[in-house]
Amino acid sequence: MARHAGGPAPAAPEPVDPYDLDESDSLINAVVNDDAPKPRVQELPLHGVDRERYERLMNRRPKVRNPEVGKVALEAAALFQASRPFVSEAVDRESVSALTQFLVHTHHETGTVDLYRALRRPTVTRYLGTRKSSAPRTVRYYLHSAGRVLHPAEFPTGNGDIMYRGELSAPATVDNIRALREAAPSLSPKWERALQLIVEIVLACGARISELKWMQHNDFRWREFDGHRVLVVSLSTAKTPVRQVPVVDEAQARRVMRLVRDAPHDRLMAFGEASTVERNAVNRVNEKLADRGLSCRVNPYALRNRWMVTQAKTLKLDEFCAVANIIDIRGVRAIMTGPTPSLSHLTKAMWDAQQRDNSRENG
Repeated sequence: MARHAGGPAPAAPEPVDPYDLDESDSLINAVVNDDAPKPRVQELPLHGVDRERYERLMNRRPKVRNPEVGKVALEAAALFQASRPFVSEAVDRESVSALTQFLVHTHHETGTVDLYRALRRPTVTRYLGTRKSSAPRTVRYYLHSAGRVLHPAEFPTGNGDIMYRGELSAPATVDNIRALREAAPSLSPKWERALQLIVEIVLACGARISELKWMQHNDFRWREFDGHRVLVVSLSTAKTPVRQVPVVDEAQARRVMRLVRDAPHDRLMAFGEASTVERNAVNRVNEKLADRGLSCRVNPYALRNRWMVTQAKTLKLDEFCAVANIIDIRGVRAIMTGPTPSLSHLTKAMWDAQQRDNSRENG
């Protein structure tokens, strides 16, 4: 039976002289010849390759059935990633891992490891569809991000390819928040502190759960702005740069700082004797609430959405997106509460905004 039903197998690509190419050709062309004893990597001139990053990434050992193919795929992925702007070590590792596995997969179909030809939209979509269950969003993101570099016309720009997992959590209500605060003292000191940290910090600065896990004592600093003392919280993860969020409510800021000072370890989410952060800390808090027979549960997404709703009502769109770290606003309306504003309400709001702008210009 023919390897490729419906026609003869495609001819093997002819060897390419990597120094006889113009800039319109592929960035990396790693060709695996099945007749050769070992795969051969052909490297095209890359601009701005960080050799130190490349060497670090080449120390990885991809888990593939054919080590030779895996080595070629890893080299192509590492060269490509080392030529891109650095974000973090975690992003480098995960991106190279996703690209390597993808190139190994396409090698089974084409007999070649060619990053430029493989990263076409139909090929990426077909690959993601063959993954067991559904491909993790991070894999999809890394492949689309790389494809956008090589084939910008085939992939959405920015973050247009983001997919939501499902319905967003409704913002926490005043009753939800009050119930959590009242339930905290009924827990042991360890889990009381854990619950209070999650509730107060998320409500104060809109931290995501991934950012909570990375928080340290020195991420909280008092600063002076126009004669007012403001708490500034630095938020980041292993994959994201630091962003700073002000907490302008001084009473709220004091509650947060009291919890930060009392935290036993530098990592605030390390609640117990160990200085490491428990992976499922939020679930463990909810387990303790259930053990006490309490019906309330802590939901960091609902708490963040409550904070977002508050900010969205007072800030302009660009200000809101900056402070909330929103890069795609399609889901924001889903968490907004209340009926759609009427025409008269919108007209008055726009009129008031225009008046304020005119006053500032004339002042």
